[in-house]
Amino acid sequence: MTTELKQLTHFDGDIDPQTFTTLHAEARGAGLALDIETTGLDPRTDSIEVVALATPSHTVTVATDGSTPRHVRQLLEDTGTVKILHHALFDMSFIWYHWNVTVAPVVCTKVAARIAGVARNPQ
Repeated sequence: MTTELKQLTHFDGDIDPQTFTTLHAEARGAGLALDIETTGLDPRTDSIEVVALATPSHTVTVATDGSTPRHVRQLLEDTGTVKILHHALFDMSFIWYHWNVTVAPVVCTKVAARIAGVARNPQ
């Protein structure tokens, strides 16, 4: 078995233009995995702390600084790229509330699991 390691890069505030171009090109064909980490469960009182983005060959984390990361925003708003999230409603509510970004099109793996008949907490 061969395991290929992805490139993992961390940024503060936003991704750089070169990383944006690389992620955007690959995500257009393969999709863009998206996850956020927040300070709590309510977008009205809590904030987005970290955004994680992944394509088949790159994983990027962005520590947010309170402002809307311009390049991340462009990736999320691109309607030609499918965004893949688990519990999309939660992440999308924070992204919309804090950054006024509508993420689309979206595939939610939590909903897909329910449709496929996967138990809530498989043993």
